[in-house]
Amino acid sequence: MLAVLALGTFAVGTDGFVLAGLLPAIAADLDVPVAVAGQFVTLFAVTYAISAPVVALVTARWDRRAVLFGAQVLFTVGMLLQALSDTVAVMAVGRVVAAVGASAYTPTAAAVAGALAPPERRGRALSTVVGGMTVATVLGVPVGVLLSQWGSWRTALLMVTALGVLATVGTAVVPPVRLPAVDLRTRLLVLRRPGVPSTLLVTMATMAAAFSVYTYIAELLSPVAAGGVLSLLLFVYGAAGVVGNAVAGRLTDRHGSRPVLLVALVSLTVMMALWPVGREHIALAPVLLALWGVFGWMFTIPQQHRLIESAPEAAPVALGWNSSALYAGTAAGSLLGGSVLDLAGPAWLGPCAALGSALALAVVLLVRPRPGRAGQPAPVASVASASRT
Repeated sequence: MLAVLALGTFAVGTDGFVLAGLLPAIAADLDVPVAVAGQFVTLFAVTYAISAPVVALVTARWDRRAVLFGAQVLFTVGMLLQALSDTVAVMAVGRVVAAVGASAYTPTAAAVAGALAPPERRGRALSTVVGGMTVATVLGVPVGVLLSQWGSWRTALLMVTALGVLATVGTAVVPPVRLPAVDLRTRLLVLRRPGVPSTLLVTMATMAAAFSVYTYIAELLSPVAAGGVLSLLLFVYGAAGVVGNAVAGRLTDRHGSRPVLLVALVSLTVMMALWPVGREHIALAPVLLALWGVFGWMFTIPQQHRLIESAPEAAPVALGWNSSALYAGTAAGSLLGGSVLDLAGPAWLGPCAALGSALALAVVLLVRPRPGRAGQPAPVASVASASRT
């Protein structure tokens, strides 16, 4: 069942990451600058950040399997619109529709994974679901970029559409799971729980740093990534991400979330600062991408774990807010990265990103979230046995 959920995140992740490698081709086809085409990433992220809590509220009483199915249908329709678009407006509509579907799918998949896993294996269950996104960076993104080079960027997006169809069909094997409905007031109260706001700030700052660079990765690596080299470099990043994601689940279960976060954020800050040199040397660029993959994906699991610890009785709500923070950071990063690209050039993308990851590091060092109240059962632990039919 976790593999089915991972297939859905694989489809969503392929879309989220492949667009960065396609931006130059999309910009040329739609006759807009690359920095403007980059705002398709911003539009997707803003829509996701806004729609995630709204969709969570509207579907609170629904069976999670129904939510997963409807989310993948929306995502697939959005991807088809993008693949067939011939104007900026149609492309933008497709990004919005796909984002609404993704915003419903990803936090629901994480909540279901947590609901069906015992507490001592929750980190590994989350890592399996998030692993769909890391596998997307290994297979989906490089293959998508290659398809765009052999055919067109539309071919790559049609591949993502096909993945969405498979993920939609796959939801049939997910068992029915109902989580306690949470009203708007309770959802907002989660934001007042000790540790939740600071954890969300860390997510936002780290994702802003990452996507200010990743959105324009083709421009950043242009000195060393001619022809098919970009696909190989993205494969290195994705393969390293699979390692980081797998290791993060086990390390978080064994040592707790804070030490894993500190290692990840220190490494990311140093790595981002080195991009002005790394982008000019074919031997150094894959090393930095590998480090980025390992420590960038190592960041995700302990963040989710910290939220579950901080708000155990409202874990699905906290994870939904984390998704919003993640995509708010993505939107800010792609927007700021476009500005840096226009004003200072691609060499400055990395150093500016290092400031964002350094901010996240400072928050983790200064704020220690307190665990949620003892004796309060988390829905992710209790509903699994009570709501499966």
